[in-house]
Amino acid sequence: MYAENRAQLSAAAIAYLFSIIPDQERQKIESFYRLKDKQASLLGKLLLFQSLNEFEGVEKNLSAFTYSANGKPLLNGAGVSFNISHSGDYVVCAVANEQQIGIDIEKIVEIDPDKLSCALSPSELAYVKKSQRKNFEFFKIWTAKEAILKAKGLGIQRDMTGFEILHKGVWLYRQELFFLTEIEIDPTYCCIMATTTRPYEIQKDKLIPEFIDEGLMC
Repeated sequence: MYAENRAQLSAAAIAYLFSIIPDQERQKIESFYRLKDKQASLLGKLLLFQSLNEFEGVEKNLSAFTYSANGKPLLNGAGVSFNISHSGDYVVCAVANEQQIGIDIEKIVEIDPDKLSCALSPSELAYVKKSQRKNFEFFKIWTAKEAILKAKGLGIQRDMTGFEILHKGVWLYRQELFFLTEIEIDPTYCCIMATTTRPYEIQKDKLIPEFIDEGLMC
């Protein structure tokens, strides 16, 4: 998996990254109104491109995607699953071979436990309320749920309470097992990856050193 902090990129680095992506993708990114959304989309595409370099025989064209019925981008026939997430200053991308994968990152902010009944089951809500780290524990649960849904190619559900924790790192959702791995990115963020088989060794890298020399860094 790859992770990058968009806030640490210089203007020169951003300009360089824009110059190496296909015109079609550049136009999509330019359609975003906010600069941070443009940067997040740009980095997400490039993190994916860099990740795909690890897989032989995979089409590296960033425009060569199809989409599932739920809108999840796919690489047909490649046997490779990927997922991109961004929150705050960070963008992350995870890629796996011959299994489904989802990843979610969330910036930890202040929450009101009394407004979480639609997001947490009664037992999850009780756990968060009694915790000394309410904000962290909520986002740990929420990020795990989003990672699982993204692995299945689903969006946020109206009912987010139908998840079961079998034991540490193993969850059940709609009769399907998911294996969760916490990824240390930043102490003020929570990042979790979900896979449908036990994850092999996770390699965590940054994109920018692969493309840009230190002269373009902040």
